[in-house]
Amino acid sequence: MFSIPAEFCNILPDGRGVYTFHPMSWDIGWLKILIDSHICTDENKRKENYLPGRLNLDEALAISIVIKDDELTAFATAIHSPFDFHYVRVVNRYWIAPEWRQSVGALRPSTAEILEQQLHLLEKYHNNWVKTVFVSREAPTKRYMTQMCERMNENSSRNDWVLNDELMLVAPNPDAKSCWQHVIYSGEKPAFETISEEQWKTLALDR
Repeated sequence: MFSIPAEFCNILPDGRGVYTFHPMSWDIGWLKILIDSHICTDENKRKENYLPGRLNLDEALAISIVIKDDELTAFATAIHSPFDFHYVRVVNRYWIAPEWRQSVGALRPSTAEILEQQLHLLEKYHNNWVKTVFVSREAPTKRYMTQMCERMNENSSRNDWVLNDELMLVAPNPDAKSCWQHVIYSGEKPAFETISEEQWKTLALDR
């Protein structure tokens, strides 16, 4: 059993604990071990996104974990956008353990709790410079993202979430299809490049 900082925490009805903290406030060496043993497995087709060279925990503005019986069941971070320091991507690198991926609608309770805790942390420590917070997802349908935006407005302390009409470039590689994503934002509209879904469908797969 390990001790988890409890400044931002909540226990879900299913017994899982959701915890969010700043990486500078705690030794995260144990978390890297959990990520390596739970996420960076051969069964995870996107495990390269969680390797040390791609997942820079020390640069995160917030780290969220969901724990059940000392097992990692979900994980996400909040990070700066590579295009603008004032834009923050929340619920980034979101991973859920396979046994917890059953469909429960467009916004899981654990996702809503992670989102809310990350918003609280940003407001407490970074509110003076954050202009925009946003969530982005690769490839889900516009209908799904519309439902997710509605749930976010219903279940978070912010009620000004907007789904951008077109896909946005969220990472600096416009030739990569995965870098164009649906974006739900709160605050100032991010000045990202955009393309239509029809244009996106013509791009070559990058993996």
